[in-house]
Amino acid sequence: MAAATSRGFEPDCCLNWTQRHLDLARAHGVSPWLHTTLLNHPEVGLPPQISIGLANDYRSSLVVSLLREAALRSLLDAFNSCGVPVILLKGAYLGPVAYQDPALRPMGDLDVLIRDEDFGRAVRLIEDLDYRLVSPALYARDTMFHPALTFSRRARFTDTVDLHRRIRSMDYYRFPSAVIWDQAVETQHLGDRTYFLTPELNFIHLSVHNLDHAGRLRDWLDLTVLAGRVELNWDRLVHLAWSMGVVRPMFRVFEELCGTWQWSPPPEVLTNLAAYSPRWMEDRVIRGRFRYLWRIYSRLSLLDGWRDRLDYLGAKVFPPRDYRLAFAGTPRWLPYVRVRVRRLLDTLRTDRLRHRD
Repeated sequence: MAAATSRGFEPDCCLNWTQRHLDLARAHGVSPWLHTTLLNHPEVGLPPQISIGLANDYRSSLVVSLLREAALRSLLDAFNSCGVPVILLKGAYLGPVAYQDPALRPMGDLDVLIRDEDFGRAVRLIEDLDYRLVSPALYARDTMFHPALTFSRRARFTDTVDLHRRIRSMDYYRFPSAVIWDQAVETQHLGDRTYFLTPELNFIHLSVHNLDHAGRLRDWLDLTVLAGRVELNWDRLVHLAWSMGVVRPMFRVFEELCGTWQWSPPPEVLTNLAAYSPRWMEDRVIRGRFRYLWRIYSRLSLLDGWRDRLDYLGAKVFPPRDYRLAFAGTPRWLPYVRVRVRRLLDTLRTDRLRHRD
C-alpha cells in the first residue's frame, strides 16, 4: 500500500519476506510491478531469493506482453481494414497509459468492446485470424446474458480475447452503450487507430468491475495507479456515476480505498455520492454475504415468465456438454462439479483473506 500511494518505505520492512509472500504477490498479479517498485529501494531489505523471483516474474511478463502486443496489432489491423471501431478495455488500456509499461500489468486475456451492430462482423474477423470460440453461449438465445464471447488460439502462447458487445457488472449494473461510445476517445496504439474510454469512465468501469470479482490486490492497485498517473475530472466522474446509475458501487469502492489503501478523492466527491439512497438490491449484490445468489436473482428478474427462468436455471445447474468441456477440460460431470466447487471455495477464501488483511 505504501508503494501504491507514494508513501515512504520503512527500513527493513521486507526483511522477513518468504516464499509465501512471493506466492501471494504472484496470485494477486503484482509481482512484476513489485520488482520495478522495489528495485531502487535497497533499504527495504528484500531477501535475495525473493528479489530474484520478482525479477524472473517481470522478465516473463515482459515476454508475454511483447507477444500479446504482436497479437493485438494483427487484431487492430483486421478491425481497421474493415472499418470496425474497437475500444480497448482494462489491462489493454492500463498497461500503456497508467503503468506506462505493459509488462507491469499482466493480463490473462485481452478485453475489447465492439458496437452491437458491428459484433457479427467482428466475430467473423477474429475467426479469420484463427481464433476459436471457447464455448458457445450457455444461454445463447438471449444475448443480454452474454455481452462477451471468449475466443482463444494457440500460437507461441495461448492468446485469449474477450469480445464485448456491451458492459455489465454483477448482473445488475449495465453501462448504457450510448454513454460508453460517447465517452470513447480516438487514439493511436501500436500504429493503429483505436479507442480508449476517458480516464473518468475508465476509473468507473474498473471500480465496478473490481466489485464483480473477489478483489485481487492488482485490481485495487489499478485504481490507485490510474488516479496517480492521469488527472481525473472529479465533477465529470460524479456526473457519469449518477447518469449511469452506479453511484452506490463507486461509494463502496471509495470506502475501501479510504480505509485500506489510505487514498481518497476530494471530500466533496464522497459527500455527493453519500447523498444517494441505494435501492434494496444494491448492497446485496455488491458485498452481501449471499451476493452470488442475489446476482442470480437479479439475472432472473430480467426474464419474462417462469418458463424462461426455469430454462435458464436448468442450463446453469445442468450445463451442456461443450460448456463442461471448456470449463473443466472434460465433459464428465464429476470433474466439472469438482472444478466448480473448487473455484467457488477459492473465491470465498480470497474474500476472507482480503477482509482479514
